[in-house]
Amino acid sequence: MNKKRKTTKSSKPPRKSKGPATRSAKGLMSIATSARKDVKERVSALNEVSLAVGGDDENMLAALRILGDEDEPSEVRLAALRALQTASFSVVDFEPVRGPYMATLRKVAKDPDQELRESALGVLARLKDGFAQKKLLEGLHDPEKALLPPENALQLLSYDPHAEAYQAAREIVRRPPNDEAKREALRLLSADAKASPMFEKLLRDKSESPEIRQLSASALHSINPDKLQEHAREILLDTSEHDDIQATSLAALTNFGDVEAIANDKALMKRVDRLSSEAPAKVKHSARQFLSRYGQ
Repeated sequence: MNKKRKTTKSSKPPRKSKGPATRSAKGLMSIATSARKDVKERVSALNEVSLAVGGDDENMLAALRILGDEDEPSEVRLAALRALQTASFSVVDFEPVRGPYMATLRKVAKDPDQELRESALGVLARLKDGFAQKKLLEGLHDPEKALLPPENALQLLSYDPHAEAYQAAREIVRRPPNDEAKREALRLLSADAKASPMFEKLLRDKSESPEIRQLSASALHSINPDKLQEHAREILLDTSEHDDIQATSLAALTNFGDVEAIANDKALMKRVDRLSSEAPAKVKHSARQFLSRYGQ
């Protein structure tokens, strides 16, 4: 009787794929820097490369050259910026090129391509860079010098709000170039305790949009919650008020009101009781939550 021969497994390890994940940073950068490669391949290489591995300054400098070169495709330059941002988290490895990196970002902040300008200014703003703040403020004061639309500039200034930024934001609120810029100016000012009177006025102004008034209520909650409670009560007693603003006021009092003071406020309790049965659905729901909170 013939015995079957036993098969043995090969002792050789399985072959590893030589796909993109195994390519070196040097190899990837040779693709990224090659003008003969198509844009998608160069972007893919930059998305994959780890510039800070081993502290390879040459690769980081090559990425900086791509970022700062206006003749390079914008998609490739943006990918280079993303790779450099990732590398910058490795503080020790990145330190030798930090100076050139900041200089390149300041150069790109004035680039003809708006997406690149905004990306560079965004990085600089998050780093609280004085150059970026100065340029953003200049653009708000003089639209001809603006590197970005005012609403975008205000968003970036909010990373490091200060007296000059607050003043520029107040000017935008007074003379808004568009609705979005006004909203961003108000969001920036929501960190300024001195802006309470402005937000109180906007909250009570029935000619303002519900969105602006709700934004003002939110800002008051942060910088002067007692004033918000006071105005919320008066808004609820006003039978001519907008439904959205009454709902906002009910939410403010329900979640943050003084339980004892409100429970003893007969005029307010009577008004909310009426809203709970006669108001439109969204106000009615908020009124019932209020009454549940205060034991009615």
